[in-house]
This record gives sequence, C-alpha cells and structure tokens, in this order.
Amino acid sequence: MLLQNSIGARTAGNGGSAPASGSFGARLRYLRTVKGLSQAEVASCLGVSKPAISGWEKGRTRPKNARLGALADLLGVSQFDLMEEPPPVAHGDVIARSRIQIAQKLGVELNKVRIIIEF
Repeated sequence: MLLQNSIGARTAGNGGSAPASGSFGARLRYLRTVKGLSQAEVASCLGVSKPAISGWEKGRTRPKNARLGALADLLGVSQFDLMEEPPPVAHGDVIARSRIQIAQKLGVELNKVRIIIEF
C-alpha cells in the first residue's frame, strides 16, 4: 500500500517546528502528544483524574505547582520548557509516528507503509 501526501510548495517557517502557542494548555497537549501519551496515561502517572488533564489542556484549570515537576519529568522537559513554547519536532519524527499510526489503523506491517512528500 502506498500513501502519498503531495505538497505543492515548500512551507514557510521553521522547518517542522510546532506552531507557536502562548497557552500552557496548548503546550501541555502538544508535549503530551509528541510523547505519544493519552490524557488517561498522564492522569494515571500523576495520580489525578483524566478530566483534570483535559481541564489543564483546555485552560479551565492549571496544575498545582507541586505537580509541575512530575508533569515536566513525565513529558521529558524542564519545568521552564513546560511553561514556555513547545520544542521543535523534526520532520522524521512526525513521519515515523504517522507511519506507525497508519499501520496500526489499517492492520498492516509497518514496512508496508510509505509516506512520500513532494516539494
């Protein structure tokens, strides 16, 4: 099976970095998804409820300062990085994660999934 994604022109910007976001919730959601963690997994590791994680990501509430260290450790970033802009993600990381997700959803072997991007 060959999947192809055609992009007509080079995209402007920072070569694969995440979109800039000023909110803590958006950074948390971004970092969580980059690590491949679900809200339920984060909640379980921190000893909070899944709705708590959802509330943090939607900006309704914020974690207590005492939990920020554990959250940052879980996400593999410093507390400063958790509170600042998300780190850039390399194109290869995005493509690799996408291939895995496609293979799992379609029930095929990973080596049967190819993603081609034309510039």
